[in-house]
Amino acid sequence: MKKILAVLLTLCFLLPMAVGCADQSENNPGTTESVPVSTPIAEDETSEKELDIKIPDGTNYGGIDFNYLYDTRVTNDFVVAEVNGEAINDAIYNRNLSVENRLGIKFNWIGKNGSWNVMDHTNAIESSVKSGLHEYDAISGELAVLMIIITNGYLLNVYDMPYIDLSAPWWNDKAASTLTVNENCFLALGDSSLTSYKNTFCMFFNKKVTADHNITGIYDMVNNNQWTLDQLVALSKDMYIDVNGDGISGLEDSFGFVSAYDNHMRNWMVALNTPIIQIDDSGLMEICFINDRTISGFEKLYDLYHAPSSNFSDTTISSPDAKNVPTIFTENRTLFMSGYLNTASLLRTTDCNFGIIPYPKYDEDQENYRTSVHNSVEMICFPTTLTNAKDIEKSSIVSEALAYEAWKSVSPLYCEIVLKYRNTTDYESAKMVELIMNSVLFDIGWCHSTALQNCGMVYEKCIKGNQKNISVYWRGLSKSVQSSLNDLNKAYQSMQ
Repeated sequence: MKKILAVLLTLCFLLPMAVGCADQSENNPGTTESVPVSTPIAEDETSEKELDIKIPDGTNYGGIDFNYLYDTRVTNDFVVAEVNGEAINDAIYNRNLSVENRLGIKFNWIGKNGSWNVMDHTNAIESSVKSGLHEYDAISGELAVLMIIITNGYLLNVYDMPYIDLSAPWWNDKAASTLTVNENCFLALGDSSLTSYKNTFCMFFNKKVTADHNITGIYDMVNNNQWTLDQLVALSKDMYIDVNGDGISGLEDSFGFVSAYDNHMRNWMVALNTPIIQIDDSGLMEICFINDRTISGFEKLYDLYHAPSSNFSDTTISSPDAKNVPTIFTENRTLFMSGYLNTASLLRTTDCNFGIIPYPKYDEDQENYRTSVHNSVEMICFPTTLTNAKDIEKSSIVSEALAYEAWKSVSPLYCEIVLKYRNTTDYESAKMVELIMNSVLFDIGWCHSTALQNCGMVYEKCIKGNQKNISVYWRGLSKSVQSSLNDLNKAYQSMQ
């Protein structure tokens, strides 16, 4: 993420603030000011910044409207009416304006609520396709919801979009690879939405609690590849205190580890590398779930979540767009807390001093730290109502340009100034943010969970349902998952 514009802006805005900053290591729990983290630019990064999209010279559409359907819950990632002096707002405004001026188009932003409870967004797609009307040139929507309609024949294969280059750095090639089944990929993740950064899973540790318990070296454990599930269990145990003296474990007490039983548990499948579904040699999906690694990893998770020193009932931290500060953490009543990179923006509004780290590994032999993004991440897709070759070309060119301009100007600004500067309290956390962002992966089984008997929720259902023997639970579910998987594979095979 060390890109030229980001570093120049960071230096210009932030270096004056660095003068006189106090020691901000994890051993100094009283300091909450963040520090700039920019580093010199290597020559290869300079040349990377000179990349450009590959579109026909002189492409200009004469000022026509480009109809873009988006989810109103992330309006600020797309629709900006004017500059107002706020860095990200103005960068998004200028991104849109740059694309409009370069290609001779005018964005017509069409917002629909894409939540599970409303579904106006996907209903609009379905209605448009079934009526055969060319109402939308491009679509951005929530991954989890779009996956429901992915095999209904409403969306074009992104690989067939002539000017979308999924190997370019402004697209997430890991997402594309994971979501490719039978050479079909209907959703792409680009830099045009910031949810891919905001909604990334991570963990936090409370520096006052570490100081009070003489716990040191957490960052060192991460850097030395020693931050494992066993370490999380060991450090968080024996931390429970019945603060209110009612004899009942509750959110008014103190703990070693706090999590949310739903969303946060799902990320463990990615973090521990225990997937349910994988792509086989033929390009189709197959089950790969129950094995020694899965059983061992889950048993440790079960013991962690059911330990007296753990609590997984705090709903304020469940969603990446939560508005409420998790007081159990800000009041220094837990050592560790799972969350999202965006959670840090809430913590920075308080006096709480914290560090950011990745989810732990399964063990030290695991090659890399791994994490994922909450399935509300905004994906790009294209409706099958784009039947004219020129319309398909236009949609691919504009979408490529939008992702490119975001990669060039918005994403580096957000990553460097917001995630690494505003939302951190020390230099080490800023480095951890970069490590976490470079560790993002996707899980096809989790993405297709709804169509596969909600199999992505296996960990949380077993933990919440007091079922430690995951093999027994899976035995009762596997046949229906396999049947659904067979149907899903057939659907992908039929879309050529």
